[in-house]
Amino acid sequence: MNKLRYYSYNLALNAIPNDWYRTWMRRQLFPTYQQHQSDIDQRVSYYNRLNAPFCLSEQYCDHQTGRVRQDQGSVYFLDILRVMRWFPNGLFLHYLGGDVTQPPPTPAFVKSRPIHGDNQNAVLLKLNAVRHFQFINDPVPFGQKRDSAVWRGRCFNHKRRQLLQRFYTHPTIDVGDTRPANDTDQAYRKAPLTPQAQLQHKFILSVEGKDVATN
Repeated sequence: MNKLRYYSYNLALNAIPNDWYRTWMRRQLFPTYQQHQSDIDQRVSYYNRLNAPFCLSEQYCDHQTGRVRQDQGSVYFLDILRVMRWFPNGLFLHYLGGDVTQPPPTPAFVKSRPIHGDNQNAVLLKLNAVRHFQFINDPVPFGQKRDSAVWRGRCFNHKRRQLLQRFYTHPTIDVGDTRPANDTDQAYRKAPLTPQAQLQHKFILSVEGKDVATN
C-alpha cells in the first residue's frame, strides 16, 4: 500500500465514530474469540509478555485513548489510533516510535524489540505499517530469475561501503549507492530500483543500516 492510499484509508477510518468500533467488537469479535480462544491467547501472549499488573508513572502517561496526540510522526499516530479506538476513552498509554533496540524502562507499545533477555516491557504493535508491512506479488518463478544478487541503499556505514568496494564491478552482483548526486562519496552510485526490478534477481541482499536491516 503506497502512502497516498495509506493516508486516504486511515483518514476514512477516522471519520467513523469510535462507538461503532466498540459495538462491532462486542457483536463480532467476542463470539469469534470463544471459538478460537487458544490460538488468539497464544498470539497475544507473544505480543504482550507482561504477566503482572503495573502502573505507569506520570512521566510516561503521555497519551489517552480518545485523545491520542500526534507527536511521533503521522504514520505512528494513525497506526496507534487504529488500535486504540477500540478501547474506552480515558485509558493511559505510552508508545515509542522508531527502531527500538533496547527494552523501555516502563511498559510501552513498540514496533520492534530485542528477541532475547528481559523484554516484557516492549509490547509489540503493528506500527509504521506502510513501511514494514508491504507484501509484494512476485509472479516470476525462482528458476526464471537472473542468476544474480542485487542491493540498493544509502551507503553511510562501513558494512555497506565494504560491500560496494568489493562487488561494485562484479558481473553477477548488482550493488549501488542511491544517495543523491549532490552527496559526497559518489564513486559507487547507481539509480534506485523498484521492488519489481529487484525481484528479477534470484537474491536480494539486506545489509544493516543505522541499527538493523529493515529493507
